[in-house]
Amino acid sequence: MPGQSIGAVSLGMTKAAVLSRWGNDYVVCASCSLTTWLFEYRGSEPLGAAVKFNRAGRVVAVFTLGSPAGWGVKGVMMGDPVSNVYGLFGNTGNVACIGYSALTVRIGSSMTSFYSASGTIYGFALTASTQPACQ
Repeated sequence: MPGQSIGAVSLGMTKAAVLSRWGNDYVVCASCSLTTWLFEYRGSEPLGAAVKFNRAGRVVAVFTLGSPAGWGVKGVMMGDPVSNVYGLFGNTGNVACIGYSALTVRIGSSMTSFYSASGTIYGFALTASTQPACQ
């Protein structure tokens, strides 16, 4: 749900809470500045989701990896045109990331980002206000 969770993982959750929802089939990102767990489907292309924790062990970002088929929120699914985001939220912020754009919507104290390239949605992120839109 935009502004609340991705795959039942919400901002502020503890590592134990994330493990209870997604299990322990993850790898730790070796090059990330904050502890980040990568939950990837098995296969040839990295697909799945990631969870980033602050130094206190609380979730500060949850985001998709690649474009898992069938993922999305009501009205905006992977592969949909960016116009669907505008249809739901009106004006959005727009952050230029390396190789893609993040259409951003502030909901409460969090930021929901819809990642796009060539006018198509290919990812999502939910971040605390202290985190960048680009993950």
